[in-house]
Amino acid sequence: MTKRCKHEFETKDGYPDDILCQKCQTIWAISDYMDWTARQAMTLPLVVRRAVLKRQADIFARDNPDYYSGAMKKKGRTMNIYQQALEVWGQESQLGMVQEECAELIKVINKYWRGKAGKDDVVEECVDVELMINQMKELFADERNTWDRIKMVKIERLNELLRGNEVESDIEL
Repeated sequence: MTKRCKHEFETKDGYPDDILCQKCQTIWAISDYMDWTARQAMTLPLVVRRAVLKRQADIFARDNPDYYSGAMKKKGRTMNIYQQALEVWGQESQLGMVQEECAELIKVINKYWRGKAGKDDVVEECVDVELMINQMKELFADERNTWDRIKMVKIERLNELLRGNEVESDIEL
């Protein structure tokens, strides 16, 4: 089994598309990965993946200037980005994505504890989970009062724990 390089990346002046590893001398040309999906890009080192996804987002925003400024319309109502995601990919797919993103967060936290991932990796996965939670808020919008009530009970419980008080583990709704 070959050891994987713990890359030390740098970019060379005059070569904005190239990211070079000083240890293994591997060169990643960002332009080579521009047609990759986000899922495919997950196999790239984090620094390279971020550069590829940023470049893809910049090109998309340049080519579709009205996409982010104009919201989708459906049945006379304006949809936010989370509603749009649910509309495009569907409830079942997005419920599965919540599971996947939570699993990725668990995995990166374990790697962080072992020194195999950095803070940026953890933050990236936290943001992915946060985006999915916001979609779930839209999906379960009719349960908004329940959502808010449970959240308040949990915050009150945390506050009591911080004060050193014993707290019941069951939540009464």
